[in-house]
Amino acid sequence: MEEIKEVVGENTEQEVKMVEVPLSIITNLRQVLEVVNTRGFNWRTEELLPVGMIVKQVDEILSKNGGSNETPQ
Repeated sequence: MEEIKEVVGENTEQEVKMVEVPLSIITNLRQVLEVVNTRGFNWRTEELLPVGMIVKQVDEILSKNGGSNETPQ
């Protein structure tokens, strides 16, 4: 895998390391986030945006790779 450099602000680069994981791990992560949220976990205000961004990123990865991001029953 190649390393990707991401621009973080003015003239600052940060290496983004890429790893391969089975799609099932990402699907399971999405399901865990959904279960935690539906069980009344009280997210602090400053946690809402980062949690929402992670859910969105996981959903994008799943949709691009034919995985399911449906809510577990």
